[in-house]
Amino acid sequence: MRRLRKTLPIHGEQALAIFHNRYRPSLVRSFKIKDTLPEDYCHVHGDRDFFYSSYPNCYFVQFALTYDDPSIVNGRLLVISKSTAQILYDE
Repeated sequence: MRRLRKTLPIHGEQALAIFHNRYRPSLVRSFKIKDTLPEDYCHVHGDRDFFYSSYPNCYFVQFALTYDDPSIVNGRLLVISKSTAQILYDE
């Protein structure tokens, strides 16, 4: 396991490393890392704006795993805090 440099706030490359520490690259079919909740992410339960405001200053990683149903494109979400480098949400 690769050790991350603990400079905060984290940058996109560090968020990617945190994501791949959680999910091995060989298990990931596709992913996108954004500063905002992806518009096409429809699996948020309840109010979308409330969900987004609950995770300020975060990276949102929308992804699909190789064993997920192929009809589900980018159906999972991982939220990483830029200020603490912690995973705050993983669906």
